[in-house]
Amino acid sequence: MRFIKLYPLPVLVGGGLVGGLAVRFVFGAPQLGRWVFLATLVAGGGNRAEAQRSAP
Repeated sequence: MRFIKLYPLPVLVGGGLVGGLAVRFVFGAPQLGRWVFLATLVAGGGNRAEAQRSAP
């Protein structure tokens, strides 16, 4: 749990990647999989920008 609190971005991106792949290939919905990938990209980019602003 400590790793997740210290580094939430890899967990978020990893979960989005696995989720997007599952939606795309397991459930057979490539368009929805692309939306999951896009949402992961936007959420991950937002977290990185926030981390850079709060860094000393």
